[in-house]
Amino acid sequence: MLDPAKSRVTLVTALAWRAIVEIVRRRHATHAFKLRQVHPGISIRGLLELQLHCTSTGRALPAIDFNLGGPSGTWSTGSGAQGSFLALLEPEPGSVIDRIEAATGLPPFRGMLPASSTEGLSVRVVAGLAEGRVFDRQGWRTTLGAYGAHNGDAAADWAVPMGVEFDAPGPGRDLTPDAHDRLSRLVLIHRAADECPVANLSDLEGRGLLVDIATGRIASAERDGVNVIGNLRRMHSAVGGSMERLLAQLAAEF
Repeated sequence: MLDPAKSRVTLVTALAWRAIVEIVRRRHATHAFKLRQVHPGISIRGLLELQLHCTSTGRALPAIDFNLGGPSGTWSTGSGAQGSFLALLEPEPGSVIDRIEAATGLPPFRGMLPASSTEGLSVRVVAGLAEGRVFDRQGWRTTLGAYGAHNGDAAADWAVPMGVEFDAPGPGRDLTPDAHDRLSRLVLIHRAADECPVANLSDLEGRGLLVDIATGRIASAERDGVNVIGNLRRMHSAVGGSMERLLAQLAAEF
C-alpha cells in the first residue's frame, strides 16, 4: 500500500491539485473559490485549502483542507468529514470528488462541465505541470504568493514582478484579507529538496514556473528574476485547445 509520508512531496502535491481542479471545474459557474496555504501546519509539508462561496447567496461552504504532510494524503472539512485523496489513483477517482463535495453540503454534480474560465484553465495547468514532475528524482511542490505561518502571514517577493502590489506584512501586522486573496492566486511550481515553500527568489533552486490564476499570465522564475512568457488563454487557443500540447510547451520552459 502506498505510504504518502515516504513518497516525494511531488506526489501528494499533484494529487491535491488534481482534487482542487476537479472541484473548481465542476463548480466555478456557481461558486467562487479561494485558495489558502499553511506552512508548516502539523508537518513541514503543510496543507492547501480550498474555500468555496456560492455566488448567488454569498454563503461560504466548509473549507476543504488537503494535507500534504502529517496525515499526508488526507482531506478534511470544517464540518468534521475526512477521507483520503490518494483514492484518486483508484479506478473511480470521480467518487472521491463526490465524497468531498458532499461533505461541504454541495448537491450531487450532474450533467456536463460548464465552459472553462481563465481561473479554471489556470488551475488545470498548475495540476498538470505538478503531475508531470511526479517521476523526477528531485521533489517539486507549489508555493502560493501568500501563506500562513506560525509567526504570521508570509508574502512572496516574486509576486511584485507579476504586477501584484501589496503592503508587506511585519511584526504584529498580517496582510489585509484582499491582499491575501490576491496573492494566493499566484502559484509558483518549483523544486523543493527540503520540501519547504519558496517565498524568496534567492531561495529558488533552478527554474520554476509562475501561474497567475486570476489573469492567466504565466512566467518563468529564477534567482535573478521573473520573465513573463505569455497568457494561458491565448497560448491554449494557439495549440488548438489541446491541454496536452499546452502542458508540453510549458514543461519545456523548466
